[in-house]
Amino acid sequence: MALNIRSPEIAIAGVSLLIAIAALGDALVSVSGDRQGVEAAKPSPSAMLALQLERRFHSSSMRRDRGELARSLLRDRRPPASDRVLTFLDRMADDVQRGALDIDTGRNLFGDVVTHYWPAVAGYVAARRSGTGGNALLYQRLEWLNRAVLLEDAERQGKPLAEVVPRPAEVRAFLEDEAALASPRPAVEGSVDAIRQASYRTERSDRKAPPKSRVRSVTCFLGAAAAPSR
Repeated sequence: MALNIRSPEIAIAGVSLLIAIAALGDALVSVSGDRQGVEAAKPSPSAMLALQLERRFHSSSMRRDRGELARSLLRDRRPPASDRVLTFLDRMADDVQRGALDIDTGRNLFGDVVTHYWPAVAGYVAARRSGTGGNALLYQRLEWLNRAVLLEDAERQGKPLAEVVPRPAEVRAFLEDEAALASPRPAVEGSVDAIRQASYRTERSDRKAPPKSRVRSVTCFLGAAAAPSR
C-alpha cells in the first residue's frame, strides 16, 4: 500500500521529518569516525528531491490543476488541453527510472495517485499515441511506474496483479476527491481534506493489504529516505 498523504500540511511535514531522520542517520555514521561529520551530514539527494516534488504537488496552483484534471476526466473522460498534472507525474516517473528518486520513496509518496490516475487516462493516452502524428512515447514513463507500483503491491500482498488494480468505483471516488480541490477551500479545509483522504486510504488498504504489508511499506519509506548519499 502506498502511503500517499494528499493533505499538503501533513505531507510536507512528513517528508521534512524523514529528511531530518536521514540527516541524523548520516551524522551518527559520520561521528563514529570523524566528529566533524556531524556538521557536514546532509540528507540524501533523493530525500531532498522528494521534498521538492511533494511541495510542488501540494502547491495551490497544482491543486487547482489536479481539480481541473479530475473534473475533466469525470465529465469528458479526457484531460483538459493543459496536462500539467500528468506531465508532473511522468517527469517524476523519469526521476525514478534515472535513479534520482528512490523507487520506494516515489511509490510511497505518489503510488496511489499514479495507480488511480492512470486507468482514468489510459484510453485517452492510447488514442493519442495511435492517432495521426501521435507520440508513441506519450506518458510512457508514467505507464511504467503504474505497472511497477502494482507489481510491487501484488508481490507484497501475495495476490495476482488483477486483484490489486483499483476498481472503477475506487478510481471514480479518487477523481471526485481530486475534483473537490478545484473548489475554493474554507479555512479548515486542510484538516477536513486530511480526514477525508485518510478515510479513503484506510478503506482501500483494508481491502488491499494485510497489516504486515503496511508496516513493511513504512519501513521501506523510512529506509529509503534515511539512506546516506553516495
